[in-house]
This record gives sequence, C-alpha cells and structure tokens, in this order.
Amino acid sequence: MSVILNIVIRELSDPLISYYKTLNQLFRGFKLKIAVIGLGVGYALSCCLAEVGHDTIGIDIDPNIVKQPREDPSIKKLLLKKNKVIERNLKLSTDYSKIKGCKIAIICVSTGDEHRLHIGSVANAIRSCINNLEPGSTILVYSTLPIGSSKLIINIFKEENAENIDYVYMPLMIAQGKTADGFINPPFVVFGSYDEYAAEETKTFYLDFIKKSFFWNKKIPPNFTSSPEEAEIIKLSTNAFLFTKMSFANMTSMFCEELNLDSYKILDVIGSDPRIGKKMLKPGYAVGGNCFPRDLDSLIETYEKNKIKSPLFNSIREINNLRLKDPIIKMKKNGIYEGKILLLGASYKSGVPMLSNSPSIKLRDLLKHEDYEVVIYDPKIEEFNKIPEIDEFDAIIITIDEPEFAEILNKLKTKLLLDYRMKFNE
Repeated sequence: MSVILNIVIRELSDPLISYYKTLNQLFRGFKLKIAVIGLGVGYALSCCLAEVGHDTIGIDIDPNIVKQPREDPSIKKLLLKKNKVIERNLKLSTDYSKIKGCKIAIICVSTGDEHRLHIGSVANAIRSCINNLEPGSTILVYSTLPIGSSKLIINIFKEENAENIDYVYMPLMIAQGKTADGFINPPFVVFGSYDEYAAEETKTFYLDFIKKSFFWNKKIPPNFTSSPEEAEIIKLSTNAFLFTKMSFANMTSMFCEELNLDSYKILDVIGSDPRIGKKMLKPGYAVGGNCFPRDLDSLIETYEKNKIKSPLFNSIREINNLRLKDPIIKMKKNGIYEGKILLLGASYKSGVPMLSNSPSIKLRDLLKHEDYEVVIYDPKIEEFNKIPEIDEFDAIIITIDEPEFAEILNKLKTKLLLDYRMKFNE
C-alpha cells in the first residue's frame, strides 16, 4: 500500500476509512520492511518477524550485541526450526540509516536499570527513527514506560515535525527465558495511541503476524485499544498485581512455617478458586529482576506525585524485604551465627543467566556483612559455575531451582538446608 495513499486516506471521510481498512485486508500477506530497535528482548521479536517472512532490520547501538545477541531457550528453539528463513530475512546493524523504507519501527530499548524507570533511551531511539522514517510509517514502542511518558514522546514528534508519523504504545508481558514465545502468545495485548485508526491498524498487523508464527498456540490473545496513558497504567499496574500475588504467597509461606503447616498445599487450594488462579501463587525467595520491583517503585512514585497514598504497594515492598532477610533469621534461630554458607543460585530467576537485581547477590552481601563465609554456585552464570570444592557447610540456601543442584546436594553435608523452591528437601 503506497505511503501517499496512506496519508491521503486519513484526510478523507469515515466511510472511505472503513473502505480502506477493508482494502487493507487484501495486503496482509505482503512482506513488510520492519525495524526493531534494541536487541535485548528485541532480538527475539526480530527473529519472530523474520520467521514469518518480513524483511527485518534489527538495530542496536552496542556493536557487541549486534555481533552476538543474547539467545534464550525460546530463541534457540526458533532458530533450530527456522534458521534458514530467519537468516534470509533478518539483518542486524548499528546504523539507523538501514531502517529507511520501514513501514514500522518497534522500539525495545531499555527504559532504565534495576532501580528506576526513565525514557532517555526511548527518546533517543525515537529521534533516530524519525530522522530515517518516511511519512505514513509507525513508531511502535514496546519498552516499559513510566506513567506520563507518552505526552513527552508526542512533544518529541512535534519538535521533529514528525506528526505525519504515527505513535503507538504496545506494552507486552514478556518473561525472560521465554521471550520469543511471549511476543507471540501474551496474556493480553493493548495498543495505546492518540489516533484510534493508528491503534486499530497496528492491532490488525500484530494479530496477523502472530497467527503466522511457529510459536502461535492457536489462541488470539485478548486485545484492546486505548489511550497511551491508559496503556502505561495497564502495564505497571499489571506487574504490581502479579508482584502482589507472589508476595501474598511468600507471606503465607512465612506464616505457615511458624505453624508447621504445608503452605504449598494451602496455596494450591486457594488457587483452585477461578477468581484467584494458581499461576504465580507459589512461594519462593524474594522477587528480583529488572521488572517487578522497579515497576512497583515507579508506580509508588507516580501515586505520591499525585498525592495519593499507596499502602498496599508499600506493604508489598516490605514483604519482599522480609523475605530477602528470612534466611539469616532462620540460621540464627538454629544457632548458626557464623560459618560457611552455600548459596545455590545467583541469577534472579531459574534458567535465566541474569544477575540484574538478583536477590541472591543481595543476600550474599547481607551474609558477608554478618561475617559469614559465602560460596555461590550457579551453573548458568560463568562467574559462579565452579562446583564447590568443600563438602560441608553450616547452611545451604536454595534461591532458584536448577537440575544440577540435585547432584550437588547428594555430595554435601549441612546442618541446615533452606530450600525456597521446595524441590530438594523432600
């Protein structure tokens, strides 16, 4: 569909827009040129787009990432099945000029670190895209945005005289380790735009895209259009709710341990209520990573700016801090005030080699501050993948579950085993 027709048709009447939408259905099978900006989680999306036949260009300002992007298990699975077609359709570069002619640019850059959300990287990426895209194209932002960002983004469009380029915010709930599958089978998807037609057009593209994917589970996810501000709140509030659910499970677990009751059984029964559900209702160690704690903090900050109290959110943060310190409390209750401690797990999450905001690393620092000797083993993290040389520890603390831990535990002796994944203490 020509760019000129795309611009002209928007200036015409609603009936013609309806006709254009119908006509646009005929072009769904056409190959589009699409850019993905940011090759962290964006690499998974780039592979998925290339797999269905789109001419895809992945951009990252870090040449090391372009040279060797991170592949999680879902990406490896996709490459194993569809490597030839992906190689044919996907090109990676640090050069923004390569996106010229792209119909859609999808921004997946980081919006902060483990402590705070900000839009600096997104703003820079948007400016670079505007300078290389043609009128009638769309900038689609996936990156998590702090509330109020879209108003700032629209000002960038105005400053750059790019009001003939559409802006859509499409936050998705993507789990590390399952990024490719997450882009195709999200729990829901929302398209936030100040232009209702742009939101609908992007939704049409996205739903058509996922139905062609190797990963599609044959179920259309619940999908919605909204304003960008509503989409911003939806993303952060969803993560806050999930964090609440995990914190409830951990709080219940701590209570049940004092009463010598089976928290897993209790939570399993609670989760059988369809109004509650079993997903993310299992106790574990403290919640970490770049998303849940950071997004909760951003939401709390936004509530405070608007002079609204958020006691629920503050209690979630308090519960997570209690869970973080729980192993030290238990060791002292068992008379272990010093000695050698083995932490099984360094990553913030099982199966994902990432240390960002890892509770295990925070626990190590707390233990060292209390003068314990600490050894960490995690087969997925190069820094910690050496099997412990000693065979006896005063306490062993399991924060995530990896299959290699079972063999290690069979060879070790300990006074106290604290298994926060309930996989190895049976």
